[in-house]
Amino acid sequence: MKKIYKIFVIVGGAVFTALCILLSIKLYDELYDLFGPPSDEVAMEIAEQIGTEPNWEAIRSYISESIEPGMTKEEVHAVFDDIGYWEVYFADTEETKAWLPDYDTYRYREHISFSERNRRIALKQWLFMYDENDILLRYEYSSL
Repeated sequence: MKKIYKIFVIVGGAVFTALCILLSIKLYDELYDLFGPPSDEVAMEIAEQIGTEPNWEAIRSYISESIEPGMTKEEVHAVFDDIGYWEVYFADTEETKAWLPDYDTYRYREHISFSERNRRIALKQWLFMYDENDILLRYEYSSL
């Protein structure tokens, strides 16, 4: 009986070890997809669409240079449409709006990030501040 028990423990341990190794490899691949560097191929594809150099810095510059205070929210969104699918992470409501004495108006914030992983990692989040008429007051790029 002891011999069968030892064989069972050895075989079970080997199977368990093999499963752990396979799961580790799978987990590494999944984590790399989530946290690995953005694809240069995607940057080349976007650059071809918008007419910039094929790198992420040039694409960020394109966005920054295409957006300026005074634009409507729709115009800002159109710039992001050129790059790819995006989503609003956060937007102020009537309850969360705040008074801006510098601009003599209420402000509404909007945080935009891209939906696709490569774009989201490389281009991060963009923070916008609009007035009551959805006119852009200012914006910034968040590298976090």
